[in-house]
Amino acid sequence: MAIKYIRESDITKLPQTLAALEKNAGKAISATALKNQKRNDTLKSRIVNFFKNKKAR
Repeated sequence: MAIKYIRESDITKLPQTLAALEKNAGKAISATALKNQKRNDTLKSRIVNFFKNKKAR
């Protein structure tokens, strides 16, 4: 058995711990989403530029 006993202070801290976890998870997700968005924008602009250059030639 991993947990032998749970202190009362652990139980009272649970809501704060969960809130902190949710906040951090949200930050991580938004950071990843921003990174992906940036990568997608870069790819889109590369593709657009490629075809623009093709027409110019």
